[in-house]
Amino acid sequence: MKPNTKPGWGIRICSRLAVIGALSLSTALFAQAQPTPLPAAENPFAGTAAEKPVPDRDTATYIPVDGRVKDGLYGFSKTVTMGVTLPLMLTVNAAPFGNPLSAANQGVYEFFSRQCHQLPQRTFTASNGRLFPLCARCQGMYIGYFLGTFDFLIWDAFEIPGLQRWEQGLLHIGSYAALFLPLIIDGTVQYFSFDYESNNAWRMTTGILFGYALTAIIDEIVQLILDYPGVYQNRRRSTVG
Repeated sequence: MKPNTKPGWGIRICSRLAVIGALSLSTALFAQAQPTPLPAAENPFAGTAAEKPVPDRDTATYIPVDGRVKDGLYGFSKTVTMGVTLPLMLTVNAAPFGNPLSAANQGVYEFFSRQCHQLPQRTFTASNGRLFPLCARCQGMYIGYFLGTFDFLIWDAFEIPGLQRWEQGLLHIGSYAALFLPLIIDGTVQYFSFDYESNNAWRMTTGILFGYALTAIIDEIVQLILDYPGVYQNRRRSTVG
């Protein structure tokens, strides 16, 4: 029988790694040996004149991401947000009309009981006489979470000319944050006042505003990140020669 002279798997792997390492090292050394081109101002063979230096101010180089990639990532984030908020909103509003004896329907009420006090006097009653699984304010929040995914319809129609993208973003975030105030004021006054008691209609309204603003702020932050995902080089100060 002919003896097996084929090297073992360990030797074969080591030999391949050695070849790959040698090729990588030679490529790196070759790249380091290449001459670095002179700037246009110092190159005597350059056919074009050197650019005039910029006046004394900070400059930065920005490398943007391809627009199609940015639009795809934004569309994906919007789809995820809508895919989460829409089922939650539908579940909250459809729960009273389900079979109260089914395990699934009881599970919905149990799940939302961990997020809401479910006080009957602060909860809307469905047409069949059953209470919704969330109080009016929390129910409004879940509606607002879904509506906030359409925030672009507002700001696309009311863009302020002359502002940079990050300034527009901060303006949007500040405007959305102001929608938190009705809920904060209403809840705070109701908590500390013995004479004031909010009603369910106002609770739902403030909840919708709060939920809308929260989703819209998250969406705006995602847009700002996607609009500025490039690489900024170290800032340098230019001087007039």
